[in-house]
Amino acid sequence: MNIDAIYSTFFVNGSNVISAWFVIIFGFLGMSMTLILGLPQAIHLYKCKKTGNVKYYSYWMFLFGILSWIFLGAFDPVQKMFAIVISNCICSLIYVITLWLTYRYSSNPKRKRNQWIVLFSSLLLSIFVISLSISALVLEWKLPQIAQMSIAQIVPIITTFAFFPQVLKAIDSKDYSGMSASMVWTFILANVFWTLYWVFFIINAGIAPQLISALIWQVLSLLLYSLLLIKMMHQAKLNKINNTNENVAENKYV
Repeated sequence: MNIDAIYSTFFVNGSNVISAWFVIIFGFLGMSMTLILGLPQAIHLYKCKKTGNVKYYSYWMFLFGILSWIFLGAFDPVQKMFAIVISNCICSLIYVITLWLTYRYSSNPKRKRNQWIVLFSSLLLSIFVISLSISALVLEWKLPQIAQMSIAQIVPIITTFAFFPQVLKAIDSKDYSGMSASMVWTFILANVFWTLYWVFFIINAGIAPQLISALIWQVLSLLLYSLLLIKMMHQAKLNKINNTNENVAENKYV
């Protein structure tokens, strides 16, 4: 594959060489992290076999957000966002498994009974959006500029705040069992890479409303998950101190 083909794959302006390569590098890193966004939580659920303290609609909102990013990147009338589309396509399929395991290991019998409905409905929805979006990339289907700009203002809000109710619930109850630390770390790294991707994409392609919007919401998402990680680590430290004090007290009276 020659240089022009690489530029074409990532839809960057090859005349701006430095920014183009930063877009490619951070796009690749962002893609890599996005691919596995749901994987740490899926592994955590499989090992623990307990869903924990979760807001189920947060998981559905995030799946909808992933699919919306696929649609947004594929139908962009200005520039096709290859990195966004492909990474989120694979991410959505992995995330379907995470969503299924969330229901499978729920302590709520009704939700557990619905696990297969959740699996097949989310899988069919993902396959439909992926098929439509890949067709848009290949056949160069486009949305009207005004429609694209409107969607671009909504989609980042969905993915940024999908887990916000979950975060508030965890902070209020001091119960972070609904999200594993490895999942939060993955989200933070993905947000770092995509933030840098958007910065250099804007430098390379020029300022566009949908790109600025995506960057702003990406930064907000990074701040949100960073706050969550700090609270999780602080709570884990407090729990460790409390457990140590309890053990000391027990040994004292033995």
